Formats: sequence, C-alpha cells, structure tokens
Amino acid sequence: LEVSFRLPSTQTIKVDISGLEALYIRDLKKRLNGCGVGLPSSKMKFVYGSRVIQDRELIGDVCFKPGDVVFVVISLVASEEVSPKYDDFILSSLPKHLAVNVPTDTEIHITLRANMFGQGIFTDALIAVDSNVRSLNSGNMVRNLDNDLTLAENKGYKRWIEDHQLRGKVYLLQVEGDLDMKLDNIRYNVDGVNTGYCKGDEDSWQRYTNRLPVPCNVIVSSFFDPTPHVIRIYPHEPLQPNTQYAILLQNNVPVRPLEMPHYTIDFFSESTGDDKIIMFKTEKTK
Repeated sequence: LEVSFRLPSTQTIKVDISGLEALYIRDLKKRLNGCGVGLPSSKMKFVYGSRVIQDRELIGDVCFKPGDVVFVVISLVASEEVSPKYDDFILSSLPKHLAVNVPTDTEIHITLRANMFGQGIFTDALIAVDSNVRSLNSGNMVRNLDNDLTLAENKGYKRWIEDHQLRGKVYLLQVEGDLDMKLDNIRYNVDGVNTGYCKGDEDSWQRYTNRLPVPCNVIVSSFFDPTPHVIRIYPHEPLQPNTQYAILLQNNVPVRPLEMPHYTIDFFSESTGDDKIIMFKTEKTK
C-alpha cells in the first residue's frame, strides 16, 4: 500500500506502508524523515481528508487507500518560534517603501509569495466577506462619525453587525512625514513593543494617523490561484499632491500552508505577528 506525502516544498514522496498497520503515526513521521525529508518530526502535521491525523493513532486505523495524498505541514508554535512576519512574504510593492515624487494616479499593489516554511498569507482574509462594498471597515470608524450610518456609508464605510464577518486588513492612510522616524516605537509587533500581546490589534491603523483611512477598493488574488498573490488598492479619488501616505497590512492575518484544501484553515493558528507599513510621498503640484 503506497501513500504519497506532499511536503511544504511541494515535493511528493511515496512511502510503502504495507505491514505497518500496528505502528503509530508518530512512527510513520520518523520513517518519512528516513527518506531524507529533513523536517522535525515533532513539528510535522499530517493532514488527510478533512482532519489532522494525531500522533497517537494507529496507521491501520486511519484507513489509507492506494494513491491517497497526505499533506505534510509544519506547525509553528508561538512559544517556540518567531511569529510570521510580513517581510517573509512580500516580494515587491508599488510604490516602493519611502518612494518620493509618486504620481497622484499611481498604481498601488503588493506582491506576496510563500515563506521558507511553504506557508502563505491567507489572502481571502485580507478583505471582508462582501468585497463589493466600498472600503469595508470596523464599527469603531462609524462611531467616529457619531454613529451616523448614512454619513458613514456615503463615505464608503459600513458597520459590522455580524461577528463572523471578516474585517478589512489592508488600509491606505494619510500620515505625517515624520512617521518613519517613530515607526519602531509604535508599530504593532509581537517581537517588539507588543511582546506577549497575542490577541492582535484590530484597530492598529490608529497608531499611525488621526485621520480616517483613505476610501479604497481592495482586491486580492484568491488564495487558490497560483502564487505569487497580488493585493491591489484602488483609491476612490486621486491622491493628494505633496502628501505622505502609508499602505498598512494589518497584523493577525491567518497564515497557512500552500496547496492545502480550504477546509484546513481551522487547523492552523499561525497569523501575522506584525503590521507592515509601506510609506511613500506623492509629487508636488505641477
């Protein structure tokens, strides 16, 4: 009975498990490492069908079938590993960080790739469930407008009324020119000023500006598209000239192994542990 194991690197290794029915899954992990996988057995997770196979299960009880594929993923435990950071995933951005003389009608996009563990940003979580609503943001932003829902919706915002809805995680902010000098002291970072603060900061955009975020449409390539993934930001109006802006990718966005079935998102608790800020300044009025 031969079973295929898909590694985070997308390499596939076939293992004959005939006669191993009385051994445990933890033994199978060791056997897989004997094939030169080079992954720590203690951090491996086997995802098969719609669940994670536990180490204490017998191989014979799993009921593998010929030709089945088992996804091998690495579990990053917050207490043992550094939380995933955006710099591990960002391939490029337009504009580049600290770019100047940027046209007011510039394209704005960020390209993401997998990190060294074969994990990717769960891009579907970067925007809200209803991506057709303009600039979806939190109820706190509506409260900034004295709970005037009509005014909020006219400005492109929407109150969240259902807990299961995802909040937007990508913002375009108008900021002061000295933000880059004080950024390390205020930026959300679980390995920096927010050490041990594990719940994230869902309104962290307020750390960087006292203005409401610039109304934008945010579109991301689906997690299920081939990588790299692209985040595209479309402001509703041209940017202001001679003005400092910051693209914010917010903390606490789920990270999960690539090429995994969508239902496995519940099995992985890793999420981005920092805010990523990309600053740029637009050109002066001609």
